[in-house]
Amino acid sequence: MAPSSRKSKKARTDGPTPLGSFLPAAAALQKDEDELELEEAVFGRSAGRNVWDLAEEDLPAADFEEEEDDETGLERVGDDNLFFVDVPEASTSKNALVRFGATESGEEGSDEEEDEEEELAAPSTSALKPTTNRRKPVWHDPADEELTISLKNTARLRKLRNTADDDVVGGLEYENRLRRQFEKMHPAPAWATEARRRVLKKRARQAGKGPLGDDDDSEEESEEEPETDHEEEVNDLFRTTGGKKRQSKKGLLKAGDIDIDRVRDANQAESNSGAIVTLGFHPNAQVLFSATADRRLRLFQIDGTDNPLLQTLHVPELPITSASYHPSGSSILMTGARPFFMSYDLQTGQIIRSPRGLLTAGLGGTDREASGGMGGMERFRFSNDGEMLAIGGRRGYVHLVDWGAGGVGNGGQVVGEVKMNVAVKGIAWQKDGKELLTLGEDSEVYVWDVGSRRCVSRWKDEGGFGGCGIETDALGKYSAVASTTGIVNVYDASSTPKVNGAERKALKAVENLTTTVTSMKFNHDSQILALASKTNKDQLKLVHLPTATVFANWPTQQTPLHHVTAVDFSRGSEWFAAGNSRGKITLWTLKHFARR
Repeated sequence: MAPSSRKSKKARTDGPTPLGSFLPAAAALQKDEDELELEEAVFGRSAGRNVWDLAEEDLPAADFEEEEDDETGLERVGDDNLFFVDVPEASTSKNALVRFGATESGEEGSDEEEDEEEELAAPSTSALKPTTNRRKPVWHDPADEELTISLKNTARLRKLRNTADDDVVGGLEYENRLRRQFEKMHPAPAWATEARRRVLKKRARQAGKGPLGDDDDSEEESEEEPETDHEEEVNDLFRTTGGKKRQSKKGLLKAGDIDIDRVRDANQAESNSGAIVTLGFHPNAQVLFSATADRRLRLFQIDGTDNPLLQTLHVPELPITSASYHPSGSSILMTGARPFFMSYDLQTGQIIRSPRGLLTAGLGGTDREASGGMGGMERFRFSNDGEMLAIGGRRGYVHLVDWGAGGVGNGGQVVGEVKMNVAVKGIAWQKDGKELLTLGEDSEVYVWDVGSRRCVSRWKDEGGFGGCGIETDALGKYSAVASTTGIVNVYDASSTPKVNGAERKALKAVENLTTTVTSMKFNHDSQILALASKTNKDQLKLVHLPTATVFANWPTQQTPLHHVTAVDFSRGSEWFAAGNSRGKITLWTLKHFARR
């Protein structure tokens, strides 16, 4: 029988039709003329020829000479017509598409198919530019080679054209042009370009000096070469970042501009509180406490993203005006305009109040005028080792309390006191707790020997008028004295005045603030000094201590500081926190210290 002839077959009726079987081809294709005309009008002329016609023409006649009882209708369909893969490999998809569109001619059609397959199987990659990435891609999508993108029809793609006539490009060329545009807008930094240049130079030198070995050895070397080159490239990249990397190793911070970014507020989990009175970072952990005007103390875990609230402590009997961690980090001391203080033990959760009558001479909460407007224990300072606590009282008294290295103190015990001629305006420690510095309202600084309770030296703040605070750093390199005029004098801690009571020469006078300085804080390695005033809005400056200059790029006019009431650095200066009178604690990350 000729291949074009067809056999009329009847559907089996002697039993149930198996699941998945089909009617014979002749029964399935019996359509009247009206149905065929309708299919041609809707789907075109090709609709008249279907899968069954293609199958019978392509397959030999022997395939149709099976017994009628064994046929289900699927035997006549070729595998390529039964299955179609959406995203196959490039060659497979092209062959499948060509076979599916076969013509009625026998051998001539197959020859044309082979020619089309050869044309489609050869991608035009001659015009593609080599990519700058020399590493082998981890994954390759074969469908990218079949993409065609028009650069004229889309406005945002017109900049990828090389000439005005460029229009349609392939997937690989489109990828290269996108990469070229990205590198044009974001050029590689100089340190990365220099590092890559050295890597290429080293590879060329090694290739020129490499010995010739056996074939087996060369194969082993070629297999190990990519990993070795990659390791050398990474190591050389991090070794040759220039001054920036060497600067990070030394830990030196450049003057001029500071790399600082804002993150989520430290108290975002509990921002509906009163004005921030004081705040501080834990000496050993990334935990920040904040004391607010509603007589509450809150602890936050600082991570820069969530900053969850850990605990809230309500102290109704004490309006907190000052608070600080013990140097050991085991407790928090809280004071206010009351003749007592309270200590919160972080380990047990207990609040310990100072015994009644502990501090009697020269201390109280009523004579606010004699104490310069401070009627309680607002001014206090722990020694560096945490053994001693100095508390400023009325009429120039400073009480020394033996607190103990444990940090809880159990109320403490008064071991002595020193007295100035004027009201106390500031307290600081130096020389590992052996000397105590006290500042009077006349801008005169007293230096006390803690062991003998004697004044060993006195010096006048340079140009001092209305001293309001004194601060020393943890390394014993600098000391700073602030005044009500906004001027802060920075002193070298190693220098001393030649004459007792004379005016001391300042290392630098910082005059960037114009109102009373209310907050001063050194960072952990004495490279930055933070100054703030809550009198006016946005009064905050960061001083680069090695050069005694203020960072010029931050803060700006758009920095949301408001009235800054308290500032502090974390233990490694990764974070900088600034509280304001609106009850917010803005948190900033210092990139120089965060990269360590």
